[in-house]
Amino acid sequence: MDYGNRIYELRKKKGLSQESIAHTLGVSRQSISLWETNQASPSMDNLISLAKVFEVSIDELVGLSDFSKNKVNPDDIKFEISYEENKKIIYRRDCTHLNSIYDHVMFDIVMGLFAIAIYLFFSASNMIYEVAQSFLLIGFLCIIFGLLIYLFYVYLKINYKYQYKQNIKLVFTDNYLNYQTQYEHKEISYELIKYYIEKKNYIVIYLYKGDRIYVPDTNEDFKSFIESKAESKRRYL
Repeated sequence: MDYGNRIYELRKKKGLSQESIAHTLGVSRQSISLWETNQASPSMDNLISLAKVFEVSIDELVGLSDFSKNKVNPDDIKFEISYEENKKIIYRRDCTHLNSIYDHVMFDIVMGLFAIAIYLFFSASNMIYEVAQSFLLIGFLCIIFGLLIYLFYVYLKINYKYQYKQNIKLVFTDNYLNYQTQYEHKEISYELIKYYIEKKNYIVIYLYKGDRIYVPDTNEDFKSFIESKAESKRRYL
């Protein structure tokens, strides 16, 4: 993919030197030069870092989207909210809500280990003591190992969210929600909103595909607007 010209243009637009970019990313100046001349490609971590430095999304950085063409008409805006996510509040109760193919694979692996443990426990009841003891030990190890790898996986995913999901801008129009971060930009139809829950300091909007949007705005006008767009409101337990 042709990253070079885009990186060069964004660097010049920001008035930054190759040396300053290299220092920020912790790479050599030669690496920046190689990227700009398409002799090498930055890693995903470096792409994320570049997106932060240039204050653009990754799609815009690599030339997949030009979001300047997708600006919202000011006359269509009902509510506009910009904020930095307070992750300690947001993920305190929702930290296990990860929603990706890797989450399902990890869950299946853990359930498989639990199933093996249960099979070993039942099998041990029909065996002599020495063999049964080994089966029980292996079963307990499967359970412990399953719990440890799942908890470690959740820990890594939450750390990823803490590191890379920061500044949020939400623009609500009559027909759709415009969701922007420094890494992504998407328009969400209100038809995809399944329900919302009003919490103490923010509202959680649940989408049909499983994503959640946290909105730190609970004024009455905003709540009425969301209620008119969402399929239902659910009580927070």
